[in-house]
Amino acid sequence: MVVLRPKVAFTIPVEAECISPDVFAARPAKELGKLEVLWGNKRKPLSQLFEIDPSGEEDEIVIEGDVSAVKHIGARMTTGLITIHGNAGMHLGTEMDGGRIVVHGDVGDWLGAEMKDGLIHVKGNTGNLAGAGYRGSKTGMAGGSIIIEGNAGDEVGELMCGGTIAVAGSLGTFAGTLMTGGTIVCLGALGGRAGAAMDGGTIIALTPPQLLPTFIPQGTDRPSHVGELLQQLKGNGLPLAEEQIGALFARYEGDISGKGKGEVFVRTG
Repeated sequence: MVVLRPKVAFTIPVEAECISPDVFAARPAKELGKLEVLWGNKRKPLSQLFEIDPSGEEDEIVIEGDVSAVKHIGARMTTGLITIHGNAGMHLGTEMDGGRIVVHGDVGDWLGAEMKDGLIHVKGNTGNLAGAGYRGSKTGMAGGSIIIEGNAGDEVGELMCGGTIAVAGSLGTFAGTLMTGGTIVCLGALGGRAGAAMDGGTIIALTPPQLLPTFIPQGTDRPSHVGELLQQLKGNGLPLAEEQIGALFARYEGDISGKGKGEVFVRTG
């Protein structure tokens, strides 16, 4: 395990793609401090910004303190564990392809952007575009799971084609826009225009939302696959009650402004 503690208050943004179990495990502990980060427009050794306390295996990284201005932590990681005791910055776990990230705080925009595998569990709130695709990309999140115990911002799961995003709080507008696969679960208020132009995938709303008129009702049921997914998410830390897991859901198909192959399940009882 390697423990990182900020030496300074980060008032200038830091790009720190090197803070990853893949990168740390490939180097001797005495070399970790020489890894470079971009602090504003200057390159600095990691040891200038963080106190580094290595002990044991480098596939587990613990960050103790506020790193809300530090971007790209865990970018493209494939294995190991990152635990952050504090707030984290933008692009956390971007293009992640395995391993786990746990944040005991809030996270900025683009959480798990274009993620392929692994698990990100945020105990607080997140910003916009969690699990989304970057501007110009054809696909967003393709696999893995993101669990957010607080609220999330706008455009969560935009261009999503696989994986699961589960939010215990509320979602902003345009959740699941242009999604073609994967699942978004929202326990709180689902923001406006959810699923706009979606051509596949699933949105599950435990609180009845105001859906676009281009979603067509298809009846009411207790779908077993929805209950199984919710049960699995409860086991992974999403705060769900048993009556929510076995609830009655109304099913809608859409968005018929496009191919109309997506589905939205809305809890009705």
